[in-house]
Amino acid sequence: MGRGIDEAGMAEWPIRRDCAEAMARDGAPSPKRKREEGVLNEYRGVHVESTSTVAELNGEKRPHADAFFRQYVSERKPVVLRNCVPDDAFRANRWTLSYLKEKAGEVDVRVEVRTDGQKRGFGEGNFIRTKMAALVDQLAAGEQKWYMTTQDAGEDETGRPALLGPPLNALTEDFPLRPDLLRTLVPSTLNIWMGSSSTGSSSGLHHDQHDNLYCLLQGKKEFKAFSPENAAKMQTYGEIAHIHPNGRINYANHPTRADGASLDADVQLKTVQRRKKAEEEVENAEVAVAAGKEGAEDRLAKAEQELELLLDEALEHGDAFSSGEEEEGEDLQERTAGEPDHFCKVSSEVLDVPYLHCTLYPGDMLYLPAGWFHEVTSSNMDGGSASAESSYHMAFNYWFHPPDTREFDRPYNSTYWEEEWAERCIDGMVHPSLDADG
Repeated sequence: MGRGIDEAGMAEWPIRRDCAEAMARDGAPSPKRKREEGVLNEYRGVHVESTSTVAELNGEKRPHADAFFRQYVSERKPVVLRNCVPDDAFRANRWTLSYLKEKAGEVDVRVEVRTDGQKRGFGEGNFIRTKMAALVDQLAAGEQKWYMTTQDAGEDETGRPALLGPPLNALTEDFPLRPDLLRTLVPSTLNIWMGSSSTGSSSGLHHDQHDNLYCLLQGKKEFKAFSPENAAKMQTYGEIAHIHPNGRINYANHPTRADGASLDADVQLKTVQRRKKAEEEVENAEVAVAAGKEGAEDRLAKAEQELELLLDEALEHGDAFSSGEEEEGEDLQERTAGEPDHFCKVSSEVLDVPYLHCTLYPGDMLYLPAGWFHEVTSSNMDGGSASAESSYHMAFNYWFHPPDTREFDRPYNSTYWEEEWAERCIDGMVHPSLDADG
């Protein structure tokens, strides 16, 4: 246990199925609730008593997934993994500028171009669309005003939010979608971050809504991380209403379950599954009619009526794939158009709140649970070198839907995320998942 961290009381995080509703529903009764400045805080993860370093695991051997889950994920405990990859198939740590230009140079990406006179780091500048090759050339030349952050992945062919956007969709041979280290968690999105700074640029203080596995590929990243237990003190732009036991943060009028799904997500998914079944029945009935089978006309009429009812229901209740999640990231939204709820009005320097800190170098990873506030300072590691590969910083990250149980084999009380992932696999949108045994 790292100095400054108190893990007392974490065993009280509910794991029984009869606790599911208490963890998932805003305002549900809980045996240990804390209200501070109007915020319902049910957080049950690690307690940071004093400023100290993030726990570390050293060595190139990756921890066993089940042991890692028990020691860190279920305890909501950040940890740095030195010289480690999340999966044997992970090859993003070998990326170079020339490789990225060759494999993804023609891909359109969104890049922020920082303007002179900005008071903070990136997230305040102008956004442009350009080719990945142009970004690579700018970074190789030492340009420090260009920064690529999370991309608008859009929707996949089934209408679901896409798992990854450009340029990662041109580099999928270099990383697994569900890495071995966190193989029972379901990914939300995957991202790449690229920029250049000789003095250090700040992400701004914020939190994310997902568990983050952050892999540094190039440069240096300094993190300050603040526990969700102190969310009410973080001076967010949005009005925090509820912190779930696993650290998932809800803002006023935007309730979700602890796993980040909307309160009626299970009902929505069942509706989608019924609709798909009805569509298949319409297709089969049409084939039967074309073949002149007895009773086929009645079968088709009944199938079409059922499908019409389901489509009307979908229109009435909105997007069937809406998870209730909020957008996130170091700089996802153009903050000149309005500050995101999950960003803070102040920097980490002015807060009188204990925190954990660490510095990542190429080959290192950071696991950061959902709801942990953090400010990231990114810089190059040129050391006086004039090579292109020392003129930038780059990171790759996985965001996972936050688990709401302490069970490795079944990290979610609901089967929603696994079923939703399975639906994507059936539709060919993603690769099949791995089971708990690998």
